[in-house]
Amino acid sequence: MTDVATNMPGAGSEILSGSHSIDARDRRRSTSASRPRDPESNVANKLGAAIIAGHYKTGDYLAKELESKLDFNVSRGVYREAIRTLAAKGLVRSKTRSGTVVTEPSDWTLLDPQVLRWIRSCGSESSLAVGLRQLCESIEPVAASVAASCRDRSDTISLCEAAACLARQAVVTEASRRAEIRWHCVLLEATRNPFFISLASAMSTAVALCFPVPGEQQNTDCYGHIVDAICRRDSSAAQSATQALWERMTVRTSSG
Repeated sequence: MTDVATNMPGAGSEILSGSHSIDARDRRRSTSASRPRDPESNVANKLGAAIIAGHYKTGDYLAKELESKLDFNVSRGVYREAIRTLAAKGLVRSKTRSGTVVTEPSDWTLLDPQVLRWIRSCGSESSLAVGLRQLCESIEPVAASVAASCRDRSDTISLCEAAACLARQAVVTEASRRAEIRWHCVLLEATRNPFFISLASAMSTAVALCFPVPGEQQNTDCYGHIVDAICRRDSSAAQSATQALWERMTVRTSSG
C-alpha cells in the first residue's frame, strides 16, 4: 500500500503532513459524541434503542405520559419532546385518545444518524444490521467505480493518506477502527456525487458492525488494491477490489 503514496507525484509530503489530521478530527467527533445529552435526548435514546431492538413490536403502545414520568423520572414535557423526536424519525405515531403506537420498520428513517446509532447498539447479528451491511456491500463497489472515473488529484491524495494511516496499524485498535471508517468516507467523497456522500453515516455504521476483535492482526492489502485501481482510473478493477474487501469483511463478521 505504501507504493501507492510513493508513486504519486508530489503526494508523499502532503500525505505525511496531513496523516495525523484524520485522527485529530475523529477524536473531536468522539469527544463531541460522548458529551452528556439533554433529558429529552436521553429518553428518546432509550425508547428508540428499545424499539430498534424489538423490545416494542409494531402496533405496541408506549406507556402513557404519567407512567413514563415515573419510569424515566422526567417531566411530562420532557417525555413529550422525546416522543416528538421518535415521531419525526417515523418510529412512532400518536393516535388521538389511544396513545403512541410503534410503526412499521418501513416507516422508519433508517439512515438518520441517530437511528443508525441505535441499530449499531443492537449488534452485528440483528436483522437491521444485516440489512444495512447488505446495502453498503452493494453500494460501495459502485462508488469505487465512480470514484475511479471522477476523482481528481486531491481525491487520490486523500485516499492514499487514509490508506497509509490504516497501513500503520498492525493490529486492531481503536485508532485502526477510526482509520478504517475514515477511509470508507473518503472513498464516498471521491465520487463527487452528493447521493453517495450522503451515505457516509450509514457506511460508517456498517463498517463499525464488521470490526474484528481488538488485538487481532490486521490485513489492509485490500485497501491498497482499491486505491491503486482508483489512481489508475480503472473503474472495473476498483469495483472488483471493493467487492473483495466486503467479502472479507462479511467473513470477518460471521467468524467473529
